[in-house]
Amino acid sequence: MRRASEIQKLFLGEGGPSGVLARGKPSTNRCYIRPITSDFSTYKYWGAKSFIIMAKNYYALENSDPYQATYILENIIKNFPQFEDVINDAKNELKKIKLKESKTNNSITTPKN
Repeated sequence: MRRASEIQKLFLGEGGPSGVLARGKPSTNRCYIRPITSDFSTYKYWGAKSFIIMAKNYYALENSDPYQATYILENIIKNFPQFEDVINDAKNELKKIKLKESKTNNSITTPKN
């Protein structure tokens, strides 16, 4: 089993989810992000962080997919309560998306906090 420092280096490195999102267009990143979320799935913390990046990617696409992005983020919040920083990141991203989408869709309610 890999040590936490190895996983963090892989996750944050150029070939990891953070590096993949930072380079290129979201549409090309999607090809890389799905396998990465699978690679990190045995490491719950890093798997959850990968899903946040996946949600950001869905929302950043030219034909943005706010439904998919919010679905992923809501499920992270629901399923990973043990990782407070991940939950906070997911809530922040969800809030950003909902605030932006509420400007063009009055059926979207924005979080109070």
